[in-house]
Amino acid sequence: MNYNNLDQDSTRELAEKAYVYGFPLVFGIQQIKRYLIQGMEGTPAPFNTLSHASHLANDKDTFVSVNNDTLYSWVGIDLSVGPLILHVPNTDNRYYVGQFVDAWSNNFAYIGQRSTGCEAQDFYLVPPNYQGNVPENMIKIEFPTTVGIIIFRWAISGIEELPIIKELQAGTSITVEQPENKGQGLPEISEDVPEALHFFESMRLYINQFPSSVADQVKIESQFERLGLLDKDTSLVNLADQDVLSTLEAVGPAGVSLIQQMIQEKNADASNVNGWDVSLHMFDYNECYFEVGAINEPRWIIRKRSEAIVQRALAAMSGLWGNNSYEAIYPTIWNDSDQQPLDGQHSYTVTFKPVPTNGFWSLTMYDVPEFYLVNNPINRYSLGDRTKGIIYNDDGSLTITLSHTQPETDIGKANWLPTPPGKFRPMLRVYQPKEELLSGDYQLPAIQKE
Repeated sequence: MNYNNLDQDSTRELAEKAYVYGFPLVFGIQQIKRYLIQGMEGTPAPFNTLSHASHLANDKDTFVSVNNDTLYSWVGIDLSVGPLILHVPNTDNRYYVGQFVDAWSNNFAYIGQRSTGCEAQDFYLVPPNYQGNVPENMIKIEFPTTVGIIIFRWAISGIEELPIIKELQAGTSITVEQPENKGQGLPEISEDVPEALHFFESMRLYINQFPSSVADQVKIESQFERLGLLDKDTSLVNLADQDVLSTLEAVGPAGVSLIQQMIQEKNADASNVNGWDVSLHMFDYNECYFEVGAINEPRWIIRKRSEAIVQRALAAMSGLWGNNSYEAIYPTIWNDSDQQPLDGQHSYTVTFKPVPTNGFWSLTMYDVPEFYLVNNPINRYSLGDRTKGIIYNDDGSLTITLSHTQPETDIGKANWLPTPPGKFRPMLRVYQPKEELLSGDYQLPAIQKE
């Protein structure tokens, strides 16, 4: 293979570029593998088998920025077995979303209240370039890669609604149309590959089994042939150029730190509104694959491909499998109106005018630096427009008190979102945001220290 006499600096630069390009693919498939082995709550869930969360998240769940608004269901998809039939029951107009993600972490389809409605429906899931027939009364959804994942979020207002959600989960099914077919599954790394090469060897295997878009292959991926990453049959341990091999072994273990640094630099440069980081285009790196429910409009596509590739890597590390903003937005905030870090040693208030949404919204409390839900005496982890017993102001706005100790006034108690004793970071979630939020006409309020 011709490596064009790359010097050491150029080789490392190219290897780092390849790491950023391949990180969402490798990391995403690693997470899919984790769910195949562990399922949602420790029970293995092989490909094409649904796995369901059975409890509403609380402070015992040590997941970063875990959601307290919805219950999850997941299913790892392997379409090398042929078409699948997905059935979703009638949700009685309860908000839900089924988010379809391919091996490269592209959101390429959505089903649910916003996109396909809440009636019972059947969907025909097919592999790339499928040419067969589609059964009558089914909606075809073509996957860009044979492997992917579907993430369901079922809206839940409290633990008293668990029986309703469990019934909906039980009514959701995946059926393999030709059960006699055996799927390819995921390729495995050979035992003779050293740990330092695992990332790039995984990337080589996955690129060849789950091809990226033709545009990316031509514009970006073709450069990586010089690193041996496009070779279909030869492991990286057999690279002829030992300098390239040494560079890959050095960059692989350091790649996570590289992306973390890029995230820090991006956050430092980010503009915000009243302290809120409103990243509306965090997941807009898909430019080629738009099935049902995915919006194919310039507004929701990062057109400069080099920027999209970087954004895809940053999104994978900081918020893998997040929704596009037209489905949900996730603004976060670190500082009060005086630009001081939010800290449970103080008490704060924040007043929201009616939030423009076709779904619902909530403010969830997380500690720092783990971003876990916060243990508190009233077991309240989030507060929003579905919270029972909250008291609105006369003008329809809602004033929330953020403090470690319980407020003394009745309205303070009713609208109290407990904080940890130290630093914290709230996150706002708005499902099906209206245009006023997406355009910036509605501005999120600053958090005021009392």
